[in-house]
Amino acid sequence: MAKIVLPSIVVASLAAAAWAATGTALASDRELRAILDRLACVPERVVSNKLSPTLIVYEVNCKQSGRVLQVECLESDCRLLARPRDDDEK
Repeated sequence: MAKIVLPSIVVASLAAAAWAATGTALASDRELRAILDRLACVPERVVSNKLSPTLIVYEVNCKQSGRVLQVECLESDCRLLARPRDDDEK
């Protein structure tokens, strides 16, 4: 039993350290973390852009996949922003 519990503690500690290393995501950002967990994104870098006192857009670089996600949070309600298609960028 101790062998199973110890790895889960180590994983939880590593996840907490990864969030602490980003410097911008707070422990209260449960909705943001839930989206990243659902997409299997371990954040390497998180940049926040505060658009208003209640609206923040996070740009998250995922470690293994290299994906860049944008998540919009209005107070505690967060959603993944769709990336523009290549046609729209031109």
